[in-house]
Amino acid sequence: MLFRSVKIGEGAGGFQASLKRVDQFGFGIATVGDVNGDGMEDIFVGSQAHDDGGDGRGTVWRLLLNPDRTVLEEKKLSSITGDFVDYPLSDGDRFAQSVAVLKDGETIAIGAPFHDGVRTDTGAVYLARLDPV
Repeated sequence: MLFRSVKIGEGAGGFQASLKRVDQFGFGIATVGDVNGDGMEDIFVGSQAHDDGGDGRGTVWRLLLNPDRTVLEEKKLSSITGDFVDYPLSDGDRFAQSVAVLKDGETIAIGAPFHDGVRTDTGAVYLARLDPV
């Protein structure tokens, strides 16, 4: 039985960011536990086709949730908001096609299956450490 459902997306569930038609928000999702100590489980949501910084580069959103499961606070990790100086994202990387939280609860693994390595579209996994809330 479904108890109470909440939709989170552009203009819904407290999510404030603007999305375009093909951003594919929700493609990758991971639970991270209670990041801010308020007793609510928080989540990461991938938007693998989001164009932040370039076409199809991708974005991960950290969403802190309210008790009613709407968004309390959102933080974006993308090619222009993350620390990708040494390993920049490129157009079409599809960063955030997959998202996972490592066992330590403080590190997230973010897949970018079309990232160019030595050859085109060989893929990469980015490891990012959570900032304190």
